[in-house]
Amino acid sequence: MTKEEKHIKLIDGYLRNSLTGAELKEFEELLIKDDDFGQMFIEMKTLVDGIRSAASKTTLEEKLRRFEEPDIYDISPEQEEHGERERKGMILIVFNYLAGQKWAVAAVLALFVIVTAVLVNINTKPSGDKLFEEYFLPFGTGGTYGLMRGDSAKNDLSDEAFYYYDREEFILAHDLFEQVLDEDSRNVLALFYSGNALMAIGQVNEAIDRFKEVIQLGEGLEIQSKWYLALCYLKLENYRKAIPLLKEIIKSNTRYSEKAEWLLRKIS
Repeated sequence: MTKEEKHIKLIDGYLRNSLTGAELKEFEELLIKDDDFGQMFIEMKTLVDGIRSAASKTTLEEKLRRFEEPDIYDISPEQEEHGERERKGMILIVFNYLAGQKWAVAAVLALFVIVTAVLVNINTKPSGDKLFEEYFLPFGTGGTYGLMRGDSAKNDLSDEAFYYYDREEFILAHDLFEQVLDEDSRNVLALFYSGNALMAIGQVNEAIDRFKEVIQLGEGLEIQSKWYLALCYLKLENYRKAIPLLKEIIKSNTRYSEKAEWLLRKIS
C-alpha cells in the first residue's frame, strides 16, 4: 500500500467515523505535521460534503443539466425511477474531478471507489421493506381487553381475540377476529385489528383488504387505516399508491401527519 493510499484509507475512516483509537491518533498527527495529508483531507472532505449538499438540495432536473455524456442515459425506466440516472451522472462528475488530480493512479482509483460508495448511499432510496420495519407498530388496544381481565376474558369471542392480540400472538388473534367477522362483517374494530395482526405476520395483501373495508365503511379509524394501508403499499414497493395516502394523512392534521410527512420525504 502506497503512502497516498494509506492516507486515503485514514481519511475515509475518519469521514465514516470508523477509525480505531490508534488510527485516530495517527490521523490527527498527520493532519498537524503533513501538509500534503492536510490538503488531501480538505479536498476529500470538500468533495464529499459538496456531493451530500447537492444530493439533498438540488432537484434531479437541475442535476441532469450538468450531464451531457450520452452513456449515463443508457438505463431502464425502472432504474430511472430509483435515481439511477442521477447517480450515474454524479459518479461521472467525481471521476472527471479525480482524473484531474496529481495523485498516483492507484490513489485516485481508491478515492473514486470511496466517494462513489458515498454517492450510492446518498442517492438510493431506503427500500420499502426497510421503511415498513422502521415505521410499523401494531395499533395498541389501551389494555382495555384481555390483559386487564386475564383468562376470564376468553368467555367472549371478541375479548378473546383482543386478549391474544395484546399478548402479540397475532396468528391466533387474527383467527379469532375472523370468527368475529363471520358473525358481523361490518365490525370496524375487528376489521381494523385483524388488519394489524395480518401486517404483524407478514400478510400485507390480506391486510390491505381489511383497511380498505374500514375506510369504505367510514365509521371511524379512517386515518389510522390509511396510515397502515400506506405502510402495506410501502412493504410491496408500491410507491404510486402509498404517496397519495401519505399526502391525505398530512392534510388531516392528526398525530399521524408528522410521521407521514417524514415518510413522504424519504420516498420522494
